[in-house]
Amino acid sequence: MKSRGVPSLEPLHRLQTYVRGVDIAKKVFTGNASAVQFLASAPTIDSIPNFGGTPEHVSIILLKSAGRANVGKSSLINYICMRKGLAVTSRTPGRTQALNFFCARRVNGGGLASMLVDAPGYGARGRPEWGELFDHYIRNRRELRRVYILINSEHGVTADDKLMLQFLERESRLRTFTVQPVLTKLDKVPRPMLSKVVQAHQRAISEASSKCLPTIQSAVGRRQMGALELRHSILQACGWTPQLKPI
Repeated sequence: MKSRGVPSLEPLHRLQTYVRGVDIAKKVFTGNASAVQFLASAPTIDSIPNFGGTPEHVSIILLKSAGRANVGKSSLINYICMRKGLAVTSRTPGRTQALNFFCARRVNGGGLASMLVDAPGYGARGRPEWGELFDHYIRNRRELRRVYILINSEHGVTADDKLMLQFLERESRLRTFTVQPVLTKLDKVPRPMLSKVVQAHQRAISEASSKCLPTIQSAVGRRQMGALELRHSILQACGWTPQLKPI
């Protein structure tokens, strides 16, 4: 029989765990000027570096055909790390032409916490050699824990996005990584339409791949959002989340 008048502490425990996780994730990515650093760039399969088993994450750029704007991937990386110029931004889609590796270190200097990998794009503007490089990385990198596929909320889920989501779902069934969509540039969507646009994109994502983790909503412009959730998600994927101490 349940005792009356004694509220459960479980929701409070979960909230405390989440708050502590968000706080530590912020310190990992923004704690000081060297919290996140560029390590290496790999334009070919043979040049992909080995970092001794550090869990890694891939951020995929979304390339648009017919001159559409890019997804804002580099701006998002700079935003979550609070470092202007860490990832080079450009108004021209397709400027990322290699796997670029960034490391985030543990709060107390205890080695690497995670590896963020900035990947070249796919779709109409993507080059065949970029696809070969990415496919090799996905299929052979044992340290990979999560793939973030970035989708421009202004243009929605394209045919290329659907193909990539389906490809990632097939590959994730055979390997150790999960897939999480990130809607970008939501600050460009008028506020009255925001909820409707997000729901429509989420439906399209679910139709293409039912195995994706919940979508993260992000914006780096006028209405900033998503940094806390993305930082926490990255460290959670690494298995490096704080344990709640007994109260």
